[in-house]
Amino acid sequence: MKTCWSVLVISLAACLLPVTAQAQTSAKLRVVATSSIIADWVKNIAGDAVELTVLVGPDSDVHTFEPTPADNIELSKASLVFENGLGFEHWMDKLYRSSQSKAKRVVLTKGVVQQPLTIYQVQQHRDEFDPHAWHNVRYAIGMVKKMAQALIEADQVHADIYAKNLALYEKSLQELDEWVMKATSQIPKAQRKLVTNHDSLGYFCERYQFTLIGAAFESSTTEAEDPSAQDMANLINKIKKSGVRVVFAENINNAKVISAVASEAKVKVAPALYTDALGGKGSPAETYLQMIRYNVQTIVSLI
Repeated sequence: MKTCWSVLVISLAACLLPVTAQAQTSAKLRVVATSSIIADWVKNIAGDAVELTVLVGPDSDVHTFEPTPADNIELSKASLVFENGLGFEHWMDKLYRSSQSKAKRVVLTKGVVQQPLTIYQVQQHRDEFDPHAWHNVRYAIGMVKKMAQALIEADQVHADIYAKNLALYEKSLQELDEWVMKATSQIPKAQRKLVTNHDSLGYFCERYQFTLIGAAFESSTTEAEDPSAQDMANLINKIKKSGVRVVFAENINNAKVISAVASEAKVKVAPALYTDALGGKGSPAETYLQMIRYNVQTIVSLI
């Protein structure tokens, strides 16, 4: 009887082992994306092969984000964290330490962005870097490639899926870059001048040959203090001298200041561009591809 019981226990254990191993194999890679834009890239490359957490969602400002205890927990469970870098997520180091996470941090702009400062920032803020690299679609391609490589290294089981999706999405991005080039080339170079709420389109200007005249907030972050009366007067004067006919608000911050500038300069305020975050469901910028197209169509139709 004892022998039969031993055989039964061994047999049951043998039956259970493959189930446990299968459960471990099929467990999804836990991934954290710091922003809605980065999260959209993860969805395009990984699909449902990963379990994705987004720290800062659509229509939300990464610059002013304040992590919660729930964010600590999600980060502690993650295997990979995709972040923009260049100071965009200034809170990330502290959050990572407090969560005691062991996740690999993948800074997507590392080795991709060659000229992080716009002309405007060089003049005004020599120690400040522009983190908004994704507005140059060529840089976005490099960032997505870095993301795919990290996913492949961390999850060999789904490596073929990541590689296939990268090839498809990279083609879409290349077509998007060509489209932006063609659309913006319709504007005479003398008219390719932009004024925005904060300094967020430097990479766009660099790639597609626009001039950034100025911004209501002379900073690449929305956390900058309200401009002084002198700063506003200087910007208004620049607008008048440049011949700019419209200024651009953004989806992630209040348009009060840029509206006041527009009123004094006697120019129009355009519909908000999507600069630091995607739009919510039903918006014209639910995805990165849609965001870039919407921004370019808005700019081309108004300047």
